[in-house]
Amino acid sequence: MAKIIIGNQLTEETVEGDRALPAEYLTYLAAVTHRLAWCAEADDIIVLPTEPDTEFLAYVWKRLGIEDARPVVVVPPPGRRGSSLLYDDRLHHPDFIRRVGKLAAERGADRLFPFYVDAGIAGLAEALELKDPLPAYSFLTAGGNELVNSKTFFRTLASGNGIPVPHGRTVNSAAEAADFVRPLLRAGHPVIVKQDVHGGGYGNEILAPAEGLEGYGAERVTVLDGDAAAGHLSDSWARHSHDGRRQVVVEQYVDGSVPIYIELYIADDEVRTVGHGEMRMAPVNNGLVIPPPSAGLPSFPGFLDQARRIGETVRALGHRGPISIDAIVVPSGEILFNEFNGRVGGSTHIHRIGDHLIGPEHWADRALIARSRCGWDSLAGAVATLEEQGLAFDPATRTGVVIAGDSHGTPGPSGQCLIVAHSVPEARAMEARLVEILGLEGD
Repeated sequence: MAKIIIGNQLTEETVEGDRALPAEYLTYLAAVTHRLAWCAEADDIIVLPTEPDTEFLAYVWKRLGIEDARPVVVVPPPGRRGSSLLYDDRLHHPDFIRRVGKLAAERGADRLFPFYVDAGIAGLAEALELKDPLPAYSFLTAGGNELVNSKTFFRTLASGNGIPVPHGRTVNSAAEAADFVRPLLRAGHPVIVKQDVHGGGYGNEILAPAEGLEGYGAERVTVLDGDAAAGHLSDSWARHSHDGRRQVVVEQYVDGSVPIYIELYIADDEVRTVGHGEMRMAPVNNGLVIPPPSAGLPSFPGFLDQARRIGETVRALGHRGPISIDAIVVPSGEILFNEFNGRVGGSTHIHRIGDHLIGPEHWADRALIARSRCGWDSLAGAVATLEEQGLAFDPATRTGVVIAGDSHGTPGPSGQCLIVAHSVPEARAMEARLVEILGLEGD
């Protein structure tokens, strides 16, 4: 049966007030949702916040082999916040509900594939009268999705199961946070303060005792001495704690670490590995390297085993569907876990491309680099250039460049290219050629 893909990138509480993201970034996120086209199958319905490039859709349908039963894209009317993202009022608009209901009946679509499960998705499922809208629907809509997207709950779950995490704690007040932060800053150690529910590093802040730390996984770095920690955290506590409604994670920030992830799919009877890789942070997520270069470390098999333990624990809780688990490789080679996200992620469409174009366990004999924030004047022109230069993906060799995301309707570059090669060095060399022939911005 067909499905209804919903590109709802963010929860409602992360888009207003002092947690609001810049308008340009919201526009970028809208374009990012277009990449969900790679998750489509024949006759699917795709709900997006903005219109994707029709040339991009044709490119995707051709490579997925569904040109004869192509999915249909639906963009709801604008809401009170405009049309940057799929806010609840857009998903609940009567005209939109009627149109999607009609399409679902015509195409036999009986389930949802949302980016994130929240009240808006629950309301949409009820309005469409879907009997079994998604796996573990009752668990997710009863607050389960909050649990599997919570940084504070992750620390609790990981600590209780002997999973290694950075030195840190979950705190309830600015004073409690300052008690943890102060001695670390005085000793010359940076600290990261994490909002409980957010994504891509946004909402996080690194507190550094001296200049010179670039950092990743946070939208800002603040230089601060230990004596000023209490005042700074008091001033910023409303932002960190969602106006006091949520706990906050404070952890020692390990400079020189490399961020990695593993994506799993939690089913009724198994926990399946979708893929794993390294996140390129500049300073927030800006691409992937698959498999991660750290896969050769002695600690990596343990990372895979511990990730599966987390997956099995989450499965026992009742979660079903995708979940991405993030960790860091510290300079010593040890791997520490730091959060999970029980939703579709930035790697989901990449591994879907890998499965379809390269084959299951595509990370075993191919290296992939997903380069984000690519831009071009014409997608057709970019595709033609790749073909002329011999860089376009070749199904026979299972190597080359795939256009993974379009750069349509945004003020800055928002496209994505997926480079597939036999090894990471070969993929990096191919990426350098790609940057040159398409005139992409450098790193």
